[in-house]
Amino acid sequence: MFAATRASFELLFGVELQLQGIVIWDVAPGAEVDALLADLTTRERDGADVIIGLVAQAQPPKFEATSWTGDKNGDYALVFADLAQRDRYYRNLLRALAGLLGAEPTTDAASKQLGSFMSDATPPAGSAPVLDPENRGKVIINKRRPMAQADPGPTPDDGSNPDVEEN
Repeated sequence: MFAATRASFELLFGVELQLQGIVIWDVAPGAEVDALLADLTTRERDGADVIIGLVAQAQPPKFEATSWTGDKNGDYALVFADLAQRDRYYRNLLRALAGLLGAEPTTDAASKQLGSFMSDATPPAGSAPVLDPENRGKVIINKRRPMAQADPGPTPDDGSNPDVEEN
């Protein structure tokens, strides 16, 4: 799943994904989505810019992924299993990662007909991933923005250097 997602992001956007690590997420079955998101945001990242929580259940009907707009890209997302697909996470992982870079779910007929992974269209089995032009443009423009968590924070404007110990 990750190798396919990495290859797709490289081809579609020129973005190289690297898997930093995998941690077993011991969360009670049936946990509420808000609790999962809250728990995910507190997890150690070990230097990774993004943290993804894979959830071994179908996406709840009322779930809406966090929208990432503004001057920074998202840094966390939940990815639910798609029980109708052979590779249960691939398409949803593409969707979540593109969403972190500003892509938005689409319901327009042209995107559905195209089979955009940001729509709820079901692509033919074994077909290559497709993204609607509007969302592809957003991801390409936004891919150079910093990630929300990756921001080192404000630097002191008083001329001091917090990394230098004073005598």
